[in-house]
Amino acid sequence: MAGEYRVPKRRQPVFKIVGGIFRLFLGCKVVNTTDTPLPKQAIIISNHNAKSGPMAIEVSFPMFNVKWGAGEMFGGFSSRYNYLRNILYIQKLGKGKLSATLRACFEAIFSPMLYKGMKFIPTFTDMRFLHTVKCSEAVLDAGESVLIFPEDSSKGYLDEITKALPGFVMLAELYNKKKDCDIPILPLYYHKRTRRILVGEAFSEKTLREQGLTREEIAEVGRQRINGLYNAYCKSPEEKQE
Repeated sequence: MAGEYRVPKRRQPVFKIVGGIFRLFLGCKVVNTTDTPLPKQAIIISNHNAKSGPMAIEVSFPMFNVKWGAGEMFGGFSSRYNYLRNILYIQKLGKGKLSATLRACFEAIFSPMLYKGMKFIPTFTDMRFLHTVKCSEAVLDAGESVLIFPEDSSKGYLDEITKALPGFVMLAELYNKKKDCDIPILPLYYHKRTRRILVGEAFSEKTLREQGLTREEIAEVGRQRINGLYNAYCKSPEEKQE
């Protein structure tokens, strides 16, 4: 991860073919639930919806964006395989060991190509997180957007996020202070069954921080904004009565 980070190019001829194939299965209608045009430069936060969310947003959402992804997926084959098998498939998705092994082995081979095409930045929970911030700042400096999936998925992926991790708040706070600006945070909700991506009202980390909210409290605002899109537009009448 040493060296200067280069923002991915908008044009990706090879991935355009791959993305076109995925668009057949994951392409979505983007619904702006507000009267506000989409900002070109923002920190976007969204639910992950198991494996589908990142690719569905990549092939459907009109705003160019660079995504945060698990750092283990940027290591060698062993690192990718162990993350896919033990963390993604067994821990988060509840797959059996045989199924997880076969899927992880296959995907660990091709994932570098997909991650490059989908424009991912590695994220870690240790000091290497500073590298994530630096790369993200470069994307924002270029006038583009960063897409972050903040949900705590340690116990799996749910329709409604139960906890949002504050990494996106830290990025917004550091960038706003460094650049003396107010980068918008734009909530999305990806609903696989109806093949829709719902866009909510952007909010301001700077404003909430100046009101005295902590990082965790601002992350909770983000969680509520994402879940609010699900509750208002995706939840069935039966689910609302539960």
